[in-house]
Amino acid sequence: MPKSKRLMELMMTVNRKRRFKVQELADEFGVSKRTILRDLQELSELGVPLYSEVGPHGGYQVLRERVLPPIAFTEEEAVAMFFAVHALRHYTSLPFEAESASALNKFYLHMPSDVRDRIDSMKHRVDFITPTRRGDAPCLSVLLDAASGASEDIGY
Repeated sequence: MPKSKRLMELMMTVNRKRRFKVQELADEFGVSKRTILRDLQELSELGVPLYSEVGPHGGYQVLRERVLPPIAFTEEEAVAMFFAVHALRHYTSLPFEAESASALNKFYLHMPSDVRDRIDSMKHRVDFITPTRRGDAPCLSVLLDAASGASEDIGY
């Protein structure tokens, strides 16, 4: 397996497992422990927040602030995702408003220029307007945070 492909798969694997030992990964990827250690060092340099603990019960873990692996979207998927998030701007009260705006901005800025041009031209001609939602939902963020935290507490 080429190194680049192994690094991508390793990034997805460590994000999924959260806690792991070097030998487990070496066995899973069919490489030496030394190779996995070098690969983990490269992932760390690329921004994957890894933490290691020494000792018989030690190992590695990905910190909560982990970076998600890159995802390859087709042009049509990219346009669909942009307009789906873009349409949310009509809601006056949404949880994660800053986060969705930041994600949309990252998504847009990292698209090829021809796809951005396509979106820009569509944005001026097409809009997915929903009725303005005037009702506030001040507890929605708290409810969503509690729901996502509850799944960790009960082992889902």
